[in-house]
Amino acid sequence: MSNKDELTPSGEKLFLGERGGKYYINKIGKKVYIKNRRHKRKKAYFTPPRGAFARYLSHQQELL
Repeated sequence: MSNKDELTPSGEKLFLGERGGKYYINKIGKKVYIKNRRHKRKKAYFTPPRGAFARYLSHQQELL
């Protein structure tokens, strides 16, 4: 947990939650969760969800 220790204030103990979240307890006594900073890559194109409208669009393209 070397990377996570850097995100906590100095002297604060890092805890592991029930669902795997990492947190520390601040001066007031509240839990402060540490968020992961990984960003998801966005798609460069749009794909509609499968359903009636998507079937309609694909059928219209086949007719052209």
